[in-house]
Amino acid sequence: MYVTDLRGSIWKGRDSTWELVERRHQSLPFADAAWFQSTLWCANDDGMLALENNTMVAARLLEKHPVPDEVAWVSHRIDVSPDGQKMLVCGGQGAALHDGLAWQLLFSGDG
Repeated sequence: MYVTDLRGSIWKGRDSTWELVERRHQSLPFADAAWFQSTLWCANDDGMLALENNTMVAARLLEKHPVPDEVAWVSHRIDVSPDGQKMLVCGGQGAALHDGLAWQLLFSGDG
C-alpha cells in the first residue's frame, strides 16, 4: 500500500511497518493518488506525477505510458474504474481516459 503526506512524500507499507520511498517538499499536497497498471499515480493542481523506479516523475516524462501534454494539462484529479481497467483524469480544463493501452482526451477547455 502507498500513502502520501501533506508535503507529497511517498510511503510504502502496511499496518505498523512503513518505509519512505521518496521525500518531497511540494507546496500543495496531492489531491488524489491511485494505483493503475502497476503504477502509483498522483495529482493536484500542479499536474500529475507517477512513481517510476522509486522516484516521482512528471507524467509526461514517464518511460511507460507517458502522458501527452494535452492530457497532463487537465490532470488534477484521478479515478480508476471499479474493475481496474480504466483510469479517468480530469480538472477544470478537461478530462481524459486511459484504457491500459492509450490515452484519449475526452474534452478540453481549448476546444
